[in-house]
Amino acid sequence: MHLIDSVLTPSPATFVVEVDGEAIVLDETTGTLHLLNATGSMIWQCIDGESTLGEICADLADILGAPYDDVADGAETLARQLLDEGLATSPESAPAFVEPELERPSNGGCCAFDDDDHIHDDRITVETPNY
Repeated sequence: MHLIDSVLTPSPATFVVEVDGEAIVLDETTGTLHLLNATGSMIWQCIDGESTLGEICADLADILGAPYDDVADGAETLARQLLDEGLATSPESAPAFVEPELERPSNGGCCAFDDDDHIHDDRITVETPNY
């Protein structure tokens, strides 16, 4: 899976300190420290939940005077590690929401549906619209 079109967001469970152009990322959930080199630190600073990894790479390639493909290869490797370690998230990696199935009570539950899609319970009767 290519991550170049992904939008990354730092995990809220991270704390970062910059030292001499590098970054030390603390994963507060595990207490683990991760060291990012200068380029990794620049990428970390740019993941904002809005810019794609490709947009970040294009900007960094211009700033560094480096070939885009080289920057993109390194950035994808870093992004994969950040995601695998839980230091960053992306909408693509988030579990999809699954709508729960609603069951109609069949034998004397608190609510029941009749043939005309009316909800009946001991206190109220509500007509449900047909969509």
